[in-house]
Amino acid sequence: MDREIVFKRMRENPLFVVGSILLAIILLTCFLSPLYIRFDPLKNSLPDKLSPPEGFARGLDGFILGADTLGRDQFTRLMIGGRYSLTIAFIVVIIQTAMGTTLGLLSGYFGGWVEALIMRLCDTFLAIPNLVLAIAIISVMGSSTGVLLIVLCFSGWVEYCKLICNSANQTTLTENFLSFCGL
Repeated sequence: MDREIVFKRMRENPLFVVGSILLAIILLTCFLSPLYIRFDPLKNSLPDKLSPPEGFARGLDGFILGADTLGRDQFTRLMIGGRYSLTIAFIVVIIQTAMGTTLGLLSGYFGGWVEALIMRLCDTFLAIPNLVLAIAIISVMGSSTGVLLIVLCFSGWVEYCKLICNSANQTTLTENFLSFCGL
């Protein structure tokens, strides 16, 4: 399909346009938050505990979303948490895609026992529920950001692997058929 047609369809779809604008706003507010947040997200301020939301009455100097039971600004914590969550999600998707694509291409290219071994490994990971796998890995390795990345990467690469393997097999079958027909 032509690239111009795809972009035209995206521009004409109001849901796509609204979703893209909201995504851009979320990404910009989270990743540019160090430029405009005024509070330390970890610093306690007991006199300010359970302060009500002030909105933007005092600009960015007040508690926009209020304070929690330890007096920490909720808006600051939301922005910093959003930045960490989006960064972790981006890293996990890159690693899952790389793992799944590599193993899928290996299994699709070599076939035979390599494909059988990798596909049985995929079936094993699909048989274990992601939550059980996460609990098992975290209980053995402890809880940290690195362990969280490992857990999330091990729970999502299988879909990429199976998709790429099937695509490689289909491409190989098509090439074999065309060479058999003399085309």
